[in-house]
Amino acid sequence: MTYTNTQITTTMKTTNNSQMHLSTMVSLRGLIVLIILITSMLVGCKKDKDEPINPQERIPFLGSYKIVDKNTNNGEGTFQSTLEIKVSTKGEDKVELKGFRYINNGVYASIKGNKMFISQLIEDSNERVEINGEGTLDGTTLTYTYVLKYKQKGKQEKVFENTATATRVD
Repeated sequence: MTYTNTQITTTMKTTNNSQMHLSTMVSLRGLIVLIILITSMLVGCKKDKDEPINPQERIPFLGSYKIVDKNTNNGEGTFQSTLEIKVSTKGEDKVELKGFRYINNGVYASIKGNKMFISQLIEDSNERVEINGEGTLDGTTLTYTYVLKYKQKGKQEKVFENTATATRVD
């Protein structure tokens, strides 16, 4: 009988040790998975440091351009005019676009490297204009695309999708 008790005790100890070992392995794996998830979330949520603005990046964009602006979705055809790009007081990376199609004055863009980014909302009590676009300067040629959404109070919104090529003339 002692032998049986010893055998049972030994078996129980082995089983308990195995369960304890298995439980420890599961806990360790769970902990590793938890650490990986938390690390991934922290890295994914890490706020990028704002890159410093270099106002000199605006200089190659400044000047007068002859533009050919084509509406691609609304049958508005092609528009040709002059676009003036000037330094803006809205920010160190901003330029003012005078002669922009549909809106002559008051359109601004941000410059980063050889890229131009337009993201603007102009609003009053009767009208709302939202412009979003992007372009690239290559030498003396600026190409850009943009979407302009125009909403007049009481009327349906109009959306204009355009592509433009601007060639520097001065």
